[in-house]
Amino acid sequence: MLSLLGFLTIVVFLLLIILKKLSVVTALVIVPLVFGLLAGFNIKDVSVMMFDGIKQVAPTGILLMFAVLYFGTMLDYNQDHSICKRRSIESDHGHRYSYHDGSFGWGWYSHLHDRYLGFPSCLSTT
Repeated sequence: MLSLLGFLTIVVFLLLIILKKLSVVTALVIVPLVFGLLAGFNIKDVSVMMFDGIKQVAPTGILLMFAVLYFGTMLDYNQDHSICKRRSIESDHGHRYSYHDGSFGWGWYSHLHDRYLGFPSCLSTT
């Protein structure tokens, strides 16, 4: 029974957001609260479960928020795309089909370069 209510919670949550009946934050609060009460829990039990869940996912939420803000800023100011794309195209002599291979190679190189030498290779001038 609880599994069915869990799946229904997800379905109702997604439908309310897709149909634009509720905002995401409002749906994240109201839908689990309603389904928790329908499952037979009292309001105190539901609030304890909600706070325990928030404590568990808060670090991941903070990390996600940082990633969205950081990469959003980088994309707005073309900080990552212009340097890496230019070097990738230069390394494969502008051939459009090998751009994917150049991007993969540049990403692989910069990952290893960052990991073992300790500074971002996209920012190096050599």
